[in-house]
Amino acid sequence: MIMILYTLLICLAMVSDVSSGQSKAEWTLQTLSGILCKRDYQRVAFSANLKSHYTTQGNDHLVFANVIANVGGDYDPTTGTFTCRVPGLYQFSWMIHQTKGRANSHFYLVRNNDVVFTMYHTGSNDNIACTTYLQLKYGDTVWLKAYEAGRTIFANNYTTFGGMLV
Repeated sequence: MIMILYTLLICLAMVSDVSSGQSKAEWTLQTLSGILCKRDYQRVAFSANLKSHYTTQGNDHLVFANVIANVGGDYDPTTGTFTCRVPGLYQFSWMIHQTKGRANSHFYLVRNNDVVFTMYHTGSNDNIACTTYLQLKYGDTVWLKAYEAGRTIFANNYTTFGGMLV
């Protein structure tokens, strides 16, 4: 609310830009509407989890098919890939629960086929979680990769992937 009032004051202070046929109130309303609509248009967020337990085959592109939220529609639950349509700074968070064996595992956050973050899991029946920030451009893709084969990842709310424009 304070931000809206501040913007209103700035708009009113810029009356020299108002055309002669438009009142100050009309100009201010039009300017504020444009600012607020642009802000609403740029909301991007998604959250998804695994639908069923999954045993990795090696270099797996993890697919989080159970979508909780997908504001903006940039997350594809059929591929597990987020594709950026609104450039900016994004926060990505993920949690993985490995249930089978005592083997170590590597999980990667991938942007445009390049590993940008590595997470190391040292055992069984544990959750590992991470959050990071990425500056994305239009068309950038982000997804999670499981490196080793033969690891069982628990589904439902135990293994999740999400992101949002900040």
